Amino acid sequence: RAEVVFAVVYIFMSICTLAAVPAFNSPDEYSHYLRSYEVSRGYLTSEGNGGNDLFSYGRTFNSGLVPEFSAKDHLPQAVGIRIADLFTDRPMVLAYAGRIANMLMFGLFFFFAIRLTPVGKNFLVLLGLVPVNIQSANSMSADALALALTVALAAFVLAMRYKQKEVMSRRQLIWMYVLTGFLCLCKVVYMPFCLLLFLIPKERFKSRKNYWFHVVCAGAVILILSFGWLAIASRYLCESQPGVDTAAQLVGILKDPAAFVLTFVRSLDNFGVTYLTEMIGSNLGWLNIPVCALLAIGYLLILVLQVSGNDDISGIRLDLPAKGILGGVSLLVFALIFVTLYGQWTAYGYDKILGVQGRYFLPLLFPLILALKPKRFAEGAGETPWGMFLGAWSIDLCVYATLFVQALCRFA
Repeated sequence: RAEVVFAVVYIFMSICTLAAVPAFNSPDEYSHYLRSYEVSRGYLTSEGNGGNDLFSYGRTFNSGLVPEFSAKDHLPQAVGIRIADLFTDRPMVLAYAGRIANMLMFGLFFFFAIRLTPVGKNFLVLLGLVPVNIQSANSMSADALALALTVALAAFVLAMRYKQKEVMSRRQLIWMYVLTGFLCLCKVVYMPFCLLLFLIPKERFKSRKNYWFHVVCAGAVILILSFGWLAIASRYLCESQPGVDTAAQLVGILKDPAAFVLTFVRSLDNFGVTYLTEMIGSNLGWLNIPVCALLAIGYLLILVLQVSGNDDISGIRLDLPAKGILGGVSLLVFALIFVTLYGQWTAYGYDKILGVQGRYFLPLLFPLILALKPKRFAEGAGETPWGMFLGAWSIDLCVYATLFVQALCRFA
């Protein structure tokens, strides 16, 4: 079973990752740590002592590990840190507790998605084992959790559309709201994925009136959590780079959209290949450990071969409305990633969009692949591609062997 294959390999690779990538050696992990600690102490914003409690309790970091602050929410990591906080005062133990909690949450959501989805099980296994995903899931970053939530929500709505025949149970409705709510608390650019809820047929609700009741309730949850939290968090956001003027950039897009399109195309032309290799993990650690490009290209090739050569649709034919919503939402999120980083990370007047990293596109792959599936790929049922799984696992092992050697060299 695909979900069992994923669980076994994921746990093994997570153990390798925790050993190969020491704490505070993933992008911005020190900031995520203190932010998670703040949340574990009940500070939903950074107005209180928050992470400074680490120092007021006499806890210290090694030289060079004193973090800055971030304004993101990190609930799974905070739960792990809070549990460990009951038993120890050691900051490093708290850090690894947060990492392990994040790893478990990512794995559970992906296991749930692979088990539930009626289509693309094998593709999800390979997607969950992408090297950069495993590193993110075993750090205190929120990026991996955003991917897991996106995949879980897509799997849920597809199951309700193609597998479920009766009215949704109360437990299923609760899951729908839980997945939607948590996704809204991730990066705001991923909020359009909530539109996938419209793939759930009206017949899965008790009545037409009940359907519209849940449409209104889900819409209210999405708007309150997304824009309400954004309004709160905006008080703590600041310009990330010299020369950044978010308001001027957004006004510029409205005044001259053609110029922005040219900037967008120029960015793809200059960084497109980098986005693809980064999406797999061409630079790991704190983006300072280069991995052989052939490994990243090899994993991309395995994904392409799985999509084109292996059929795990189980006889389900994705209808045109479903493909339209899956593809449209993916393209909308793709555009929002560039627009957001153009406003928040790119200096005013610069001719390319900066700050875009390949891992930001990982949540788009599953819905986009389903939207682009050809008709012939949707006929019949395929076998589990053991050769592809073993190939992907071999690449993961090579990548983390590189990281482990790097870690040993640092300690030597």
